[in-house]
Amino acid sequence: MTKLWLLLLACALPAQQVTLPTEAVIFGDEFEITVTASDAFDPGQLSPLVVELLDRTAIGARQTWRFRARCYQVGEVTLALNPPAKLMVATSLPEPAGGLEWPSDGWLMTPGSSGLWPWMSLLGAGVILAWWLRSYRAAKAEPAMPAVADRGQEWDAMAALKELLPPGSGSYQPYYQQLKAIVRRHCHVRFLVAADVRTSEELLQTLPDLEPPLKVCLNACDVALFGGDLGHRQDHQDAKTQAIAFVSATRSDATAGKGAAQ
Repeated sequence: MTKLWLLLLACALPAQQVTLPTEAVIFGDEFEITVTASDAFDPGQLSPLVVELLDRTAIGARQTWRFRARCYQVGEVTLALNPPAKLMVATSLPEPAGGLEWPSDGWLMTPGSSGLWPWMSLLGAGVILAWWLRSYRAAKAEPAMPAVADRGQEWDAMAALKELLPPGSGSYQPYYQQLKAIVRRHCHVRFLVAADVRTSEELLQTLPDLEPPLKVCLNACDVALFGGDLGHRQDHQDAKTQAIAFVSATRSDATAGKGAAQ
């Protein structure tokens, strides 16, 4: 008789009994779930909950599983149990202060200020354009060259030419590079010309009255440096002689007197 009563009781009970929190749980917070069933229980039925088994006990033919759970959905969550169970999950975010702000026409300018903004925009664009033009012109302008403070203490190109050794048998290019550098530096120091950034043609146009010896020297250097096989046939002594003639004719009075004294 007792066995029959237990059998009838088991048939009257649902296949699975679940104990859930009576109030809404908070998103991501821990809570406990207890499931009692007469057969094996698959924790996957608690999806979408993330669960961890705490313990399992058996009472007769029925077993009880106790889980620690978390839920990462908001709202009403249905668990695929037998019968299905529902759980309410509340957000963890605080309630916004005040009511919701809906888009409006508050961005529109008032009639009194509507005529000012276009003029301010044009003024700003004009300032930007003027700044850009000034920067562009400054970038294209000739680089500023430092002025010589004391002509008496200026660099002596003639002494540098006298110390220039003739080209060796291995390579003649270093000789012509040094010769050209001496002449260009003399042009910069003596005439305040940006000779280091000018081509030979531009330098000759800048100093037209001094063209003959300067032109011969620069042309000889350019052919030697960029003329390929023609460079080997250049007369290095003639190029140096023209450089000496150019420097001698254009030295300042203080430097010339110094050279004569030497």
